[in-house]
Amino acid sequence: MTKHIKKLGNFSRREVLVGSAAGTGLVIGYSVLPNAVDSASKAIAAGNWDHQQYLTMDSEGKAYVYVTKCEIGQHIGTALAQAVAEELEINWDDVNVIYPDSHAKWGLMITGGSWSVNWTFDRNSRIGASARIALVEAGAKLMNANVNSCYARNSVVYSNDGKSISYKDILSRTTIDRTFSE
Repeated sequence: MTKHIKKLGNFSRREVLVGSAAGTGLVIGYSVLPNAVDSASKAIAAGNWDHQQYLTMDSEGKAYVYVTKCEIGQHIGTALAQAVAEELEINWDDVNVIYPDSHAKWGLMITGGSWSVNWTFDRNSRIGASARIALVEAGAKLMNANVNSCYARNSVVYSNDGKSISYKDILSRTTIDRTFSE
């Protein structure tokens, strides 16, 4: 496989934010003020939240992947949602693909030339991985387990001592506030 290294949508100068409020789900987006954000909740409160949210999860543990490429028969939505889902370690039945209306907030919404997966895979993988890490951390805390002994699989966080908690239970019981830099 060819390794592609590129800057996508100014991703390299932004921080990924993972935030929620107890019982309301999870939102993944970007800070528009690089290196100036210490938490997702503060960024949201200060109005420094970029509306380019590519993944949301509800309190039922369902994920909504926003695909900003046109579906014209090549199943681009499936491919891009799968990049998020695989890193998120979510059950595919819990994934929904959303095609938002064309708007500048989504950045370049071009489809063609086999670019969609090539240009968007890295971003979507990082978004899924960020959400998984945040969910594992929150799950470990709720189970009173060491985060280093926890992992996610099929929409559930497990600890090596046999405990487990579903994404649904995590998102309905706690607030997640996490910032990731590239």
